[in-house]
Amino acid sequence: MRPTTYRMPAKAGTYHFYPLSCIHWPVGRKGLLERWVKTVKEDPNAVALLMGDVLDLARTRFRNHVRGYTADRNSQEGFDDYSSQLVEEVGNILMPVREKLIGNICGNHYWEDVQGVNSEQRIADFLDIPYLGPFGVARIDFVTATTANKSGSKARGNVTIVAHHKSSSGVASTVGSEANRLEKFGKKWDANIICLGHTHRAAVFENDAVWGISTKGSPTPFLKPKLLMACGTLMDGINLEGEIAKKNRHLPHYAEEAGLTPMVAGWPVANITIKRNDAGTMDIGITGHVIR
Repeated sequence: MRPTTYRMPAKAGTYHFYPLSCIHWPVGRKGLLERWVKTVKEDPNAVALLMGDVLDLARTRFRNHVRGYTADRNSQEGFDDYSSQLVEEVGNILMPVREKLIGNICGNHYWEDVQGVNSEQRIADFLDIPYLGPFGVARIDFVTATTANKSGSKARGNVTIVAHHKSSSGVASTVGSEANRLEKFGKKWDANIICLGHTHRAAVFENDAVWGISTKGSPTPFLKPKLLMACGTLMDGINLEGEIAKKNRHLPHYAEEAGLTPMVAGWPVANITIKRNDAGTMDIGITGHVIR
């Protein structure tokens, strides 16, 4: 787990949090990725998080099989070069929103080079953003506008985020099982936003608020909003076109071959409203929606 903080100027209004999972570059839809980047870039109150599987590379069993063959390490360099090429391609597309990215979570479709560094780490290095590993904990601090970039400034309020690519579950084939997966994972954490990826479903569930207890002054109970987010995909489940298919050499993608539940490509958004109260801190409200 790698905790991180992200500081934003505190001003009344609505902020937007854009987590995105399973881009699966270069299989995922480039047009949708460019649209996501444009949306985040043009939103003055946006903050975002990459939720793993940025690249469509090796899954865990294949990766372990290759790593288990210790008699030949040099042959892997060709795969390393291909991975580096993809990192640069998708990194250049994501570069315009680099400063709005909290970090990058590790998924399960990555490549690990001969130096033991995986492609998710390489993407984080390319963009100069935090690599959070498979499990990320983040806090967005809303600070006074004049001190937003100063580490000693006092936060007027904050939103906490817990993010994991896969959790302990496999494919959630129904909306109900998706909600159950998120609720089971989220009940372990006193956080405002729970993010999971992997299933390719984009969905938000406005979970019942939880009671918190103030840590200053008298121990006063207060309602703490909680949002559960399934973080979507930019990949279609079936490969319908392409020269390989036309030449009768069609190799179906893993989702098509397994007949997985089809998902509509898209991503969720958390709408975070903040309002200064009489105590000088911020009242936080969180709702969500999905963009297709």
